[in-house]
Amino acid sequence: MRKFALVALPLLTLAACSGSNDADAPGDKAAPVVGGPTLDGPMLVTPGLWRTTTSVNGKQAFGANRMCIDVESQKATDLLSQAVETGCGQPVRRAIPGGFAYDLVCEQEGMKTTVSGQVTGDAKRVVMRSTTRMAGPDGDVAPPATVVVENLHVGACPAGMKPGDSVQEGLKAP
Repeated sequence: MRKFALVALPLLTLAACSGSNDADAPGDKAAPVVGGPTLDGPMLVTPGLWRTTTSVNGKQAFGANRMCIDVESQKATDLLSQAVETGCGQPVRRAIPGGFAYDLVCEQEGMKTTVSGQVTGDAKRVVMRSTTRMAGPDGDVAPPATVVVENLHVGACPAGMKPGDSVQEGLKAP
């Protein structure tokens, strides 16, 4: 079961980093925060350089990442929209104050994973919080994992870095 958790958590963490537009229920509109994530727009609305950190169950899971973002680069890497191709159902999303909430169910190789999360923030800071629950093909159930991904706008993209380019902090180029 741990093997499944190690494989699925990074995917589910990345899946939380989406700004795709899925249909929401009629009358399920919450007032968006100006410049914050909405159901019908990009998650990170301010173009430029964003720094992302991820923690799982309160512990930093990966080194920080810096990525040059624009609307088009977000569409190209929208993992919630691509989730259906990887054994997941269509994400269910609904507006909440300051952003949106989502639920996602994935089934692959006998393993069922459910993810419930929220994406909230504004033009300079977006936080994604999710809880992942997994059940293996043998009936084993892993303890729920809480994933928090924090995105901070740090300014303009540096010279030579174009939208879609990213750099993992602490790693040197070959």
